[in-house]
Amino acid sequence: MGLSILEIDNQRFSTLFASYFSCSKCGYVTDDLEILNAKSPCKHCGSTNHRAYFHFRMGVLIMVDLMQEYYHLQPSESPLLKALGKGHVNHLLAIIIYYCSLGELLFEDFLVKYMIKASIPSSIQGELLKDISMDKRLGLFHALTGKRFKTVVKQLSQRSKVDYNRVVSFYLQVRNERNTFLHTGNKFLIKKDMIDNCLIDTPSLIQLFVDIHNLFIAKRLLEIENEKPKS
Repeated sequence: MGLSILEIDNQRFSTLFASYFSCSKCGYVTDDLEILNAKSPCKHCGSTNHRAYFHFRMGVLIMVDLMQEYYHLQPSESPLLKALGKGHVNHLLAIIIYYCSLGELLFEDFLVKYMIKASIPSSIQGELLKDISMDKRLGLFHALTGKRFKTVVKQLSQRSKVDYNRVVSFYLQVRNERNTFLHTGNKFLIKKDMIDNCLIDTPSLIQLFVDIHNLFIAKRLLEIENEKPKS
């Protein structure tokens, strides 16, 4: 039996769960390292003349690794210990913050990439992303893609081995608990099993946004490429 994600502390989470690369020709994102071989055809578009780019920005990798780092800290090592008081899980509350920030970064990354491919000027992008509330981001997703986020998640769940409906429902629950904690300071609202499940769900949350990217961006790039006149 392999190690549980909660037991992994000798290899960074970012190298295990966030190492995704995109094809420069079609924009398809994959964790298959074969894409790094320029002579090997992209398994999505078949191009043998492509480059591979790291898909996620640094902030995503940092949040993933911070979650892992804080999970394996001893209480005496935690910089939050004095602020939150004594208790063997106090320092783990930071994981809730990092997990919510991870989801926000993943969502924003998709929106930015979609707007870039749709040739929306950067000044307008900034205005559209200024409001970071979940309702506004979900509304922007609908406006850009023409589909509701909930509908897309349901469709992707039907195609995947992962129940993305549950993953998103849990993420929103954690986000709500984070907001309550930040407003009330009641650390007892957040249970240890929720913190554990944040780590357990991290690979699925990342994979969800990879699948969303491939559905809306890689497919669109392929259509544009196929519409170009043949020389």
